[in-house]
Amino acid sequence: LNWANPAVMHEFTEILRFWSDRGADGFRIDVAHGLTKDPALRDNPALRAPTADMHPMEVFASFQHIHDLHRHETVLLFQSWRAAVADRDVVLVGEMDTRDVDRFAEYVNDQTALHAGFVLQIGLTEWDPADIIATMLEYQQKSAGGVAWEVSNHDQARGVSRYGGGEVGLRRTLALTTMMAGFDGMVFLYQGEELGLPDALVLGGVEDPMASRNSEGTWGRDVARGPMPWTSAPANGFTDASSAWLHTEPLPVELTADHQLGDAGSNWHRYRRLTLLRKRYPALWRAPFDLADRGDRHVIIARDDLRVVANLGTEALAVPSFYLAQVLFSSCDDALRVDGDTTWVSPETAVVARARAS
Repeated sequence: LNWANPAVMHEFTEILRFWSDRGADGFRIDVAHGLTKDPALRDNPALRAPTADMHPMEVFASFQHIHDLHRHETVLLFQSWRAAVADRDVVLVGEMDTRDVDRFAEYVNDQTALHAGFVLQIGLTEWDPADIIATMLEYQQKSAGGVAWEVSNHDQARGVSRYGGGEVGLRRTLALTTMMAGFDGMVFLYQGEELGLPDALVLGGVEDPMASRNSEGTWGRDVARGPMPWTSAPANGFTDASSAWLHTEPLPVELTADHQLGDAGSNWHRYRRLTLLRKRYPALWRAPFDLADRGDRHVIIARDDLRVVANLGTEALAVPSFYLAQVLFSSCDDALRVDGDTTWVSPETAVVARARAS
C-alpha cells in the first residue's frame, strides 16, 4: 500500500475504527517495522553478492535495508493510527524484528505510536541466561513499558525444544516467563505454550513456503505450527478428517488440553495461575520497577512489597527469607528451600512473592 496517499491513510483509519467498534480489543501489526518504503523505490545497498546456495535469510542479510525497513515514516504512520483509535479502548502491538533498541524505542517510548512491540530475539535464541537477562534489561530501560515479551512464536522453534527439550526445556521456559511477569510491558503466550508443547514432528509434506520453495533440508517453521492437541482422539481431536492440514505425529495424552484441564498439577493450571498474577497483583506492572539485585544469571525485581526472584543459573541462589515471606507463585514445585534466615531458590526457577519488612 502507498501510505503516502492520504486516501489510503483515511481508509485504513476507518478500518481500524470499524473493527474497534465491533469489539476488537487490539491489532497485531505484522512486520511493523517494514510498512513504509522509500518513495523512489531505490534498491538497498548490497553488503555481499547473494549466491544460489544461500538460505533466504542469508540472502536477506546480504543487503543493508535502509530503504525498506525502520523508516521514520513508519513511526508517523503509527502515530496516525494511535490518534485514530485514541477514543477506543484498543491496543496496537507491532511484530518488529528490531534489534537496535534505540530504534525500537522510537516506536513506543513516548506512547504516541504503538502501545508495544514484540522483542523477537528472545524467541530466536537458545538457552543463554546472561544474554537473555542483558537483553531484557536493556529494553526495560529504554522502552518506557512499550515491550511485548514472548518466549515462543509461530516463526521459530518452541521454547521447550530450544531450551533443552523435555522437562529441562519446560522448566527453563516457565522460569523465563515468570521473570517476564515482573518487567514492564505485556507478556504473551504462544498457542500450546500453556500445555508445555515441544516442536511438532511433521509427518506429511512441508507447508511452510520458506522451506518448500527452497532447497531440500531448509529449516521450516512447521514445527511451531502443529495442530492443537485437544484430546487423545485421532489427530489429537483437532479434526475428524483423515489428517490435519499439517500432518504431525500425535502427542501423548499428557500434553492434551483435555487431560491437563482435569489435572490440577498440570502445565495448563500453572500457566493459568501465572497469567492471573498481574490481574490479582497490579503492582507487578504498575509499581516502579526496582532492580534490587542482578547477576549474570539472576535478577531480583522489587515492585512495592512484591519480589520477583529469577534464578536462571545452574546453582541455587541464596536470598534473605524476608524477601519471600508469602510466596504467590513458583515456576515449579521444587523452586524453594528454606534454611533459617536464608531461602534458596533452585536452579532454573523463578518465584513471585510478597516481602515483609526486614
